[in-house]
Amino acid sequence: MLRAVIFDDEYIVTQGIRAMIDWGRYGIELAGTAGDGLSALGMVRDLKPNIVMTDIRMPGMDGLKLIEAISEEAPDTVCIVFSGFNEFDYIRKALKLGVVDYIEKPVTIEKVDEAMRRTIERIGRRREHMELKDKLEASKEALLEKATRDLVLLGEEELPAWRRA
Repeated sequence: MLRAVIFDDEYIVTQGIRAMIDWGRYGIELAGTAGDGLSALGMVRDLKPNIVMTDIRMPGMDGLKLIEAISEEAPDTVCIVFSGFNEFDYIRKALKLGVVDYIEKPVTIEKVDEAMRRTIERIGRRREHMELKDKLEASKEALLEKATRDLVLLGEEELPAWRRA
C-alpha cells in the first residue's frame, strides 16, 4: 500500500482533503498531515511517504523549498502541489522540481482524483522501470558468472565469450 501525507497551513484544507477522498480506493494510506513546512519535512523523514501533497505558501518553510529538500533526501517521493495563487513563476518552479501535478485552490474531489490517477500511474511506471533494471542487472551477473565458469572449465577458447560478458 502506498503512503501519502498532506501539508497545508489551513487546517480546513488538510481536513477537507483527508475527508473527501476515498484513499483506500487508490490503495493509499493517508499517514498524516502538517500545517507548516518544518513539521512537514520532519514528517517526510519519519514516515517516508510515497506521495506528498503540499501547499506552496506555508510558515517555517514554503512548499517549494520543502519539495527541494524532499528531492534531495527522498528522490523517489512523488509530490503534488496545490495553491490559491495562480502565479506562473510558482507553477514553473514546481514543474522544474518534478512535481506530478499542480492543483489550483479551491481543491475539489475531481482535481484530486485526476492528480491521484496521474500520480499512481507515474509510481507504477517508475516501479516497472526499477524491476526491469533489477532483472537486467541480475541477467548481466548470471551471464558473467556463466562465462567465468566456462572460462575456468573450458580454458582459453572461451576467453572471447568471457570478454563480451
